[in-house]
Amino acid sequence: MAEQQRETHQSENLQVSPTAEPPVPGAATLVAELDRWGVSYLSQHVDGPESLRDHSLPPQVLISALIQQPNARLRSALIALFLARPGLWRDVDAVRTAMPRSAQLRLMLFYSASVLLQEIHRVKIRERQGSLWQPLPDLYAEALGLGQEGSPSERLKALALTHGEATGQQLNWHGTYQHAAAHLLHQWELSRRWNR
Repeated sequence: MAEQQRETHQSENLQVSPTAEPPVPGAATLVAELDRWGVSYLSQHVDGPESLRDHSLPPQVLISALIQQPNARLRSALIALFLARPGLWRDVDAVRTAMPRSAQLRLMLFYSASVLLQEIHRVKIRERQGSLWQPLPDLYAEALGLGQEGSPSERLKALALTHGEATGQQLNWHGTYQHAAAHLLHQWELSRRWNR
């Protein structure tokens, strides 16, 4: 009997503990990671390094951490990230389905804002990205009840109204979206001047 208990105790000690969730990246880590992806206006650099090998966070972790950040400026930087790195759209749906519902909605809204802002600023963004440019596919307009009628600017205003109604936060969402794009475009302009 004692031998059996000893074997049971030993087998319990050999069991692998469940994998712990990775720690949620803090604000400083997210700012540094955005800088690595080329969104450097939060880090006060003119332009961040754009080497993919320098990334310490996988894209899905970065997207998830940004959209769930309590800091509003960091959350809205996700819009700039999608504009700067449109290829990240491939990670959006996988990230969304693994989140709480409120974060899923926020991601859908911010991603949709990125789609419309890319259309609004198409000329400047394409000029900056050259052959790396690609259109962000409109993944959530239908789910958010947004039509395809009207200009991208009109649809962005409609999205901002939907954002306020869906979240119960009647903030200037239109201005929030526009500021994220404006910060990125300003960063790019400073970089262009610097590199002349």
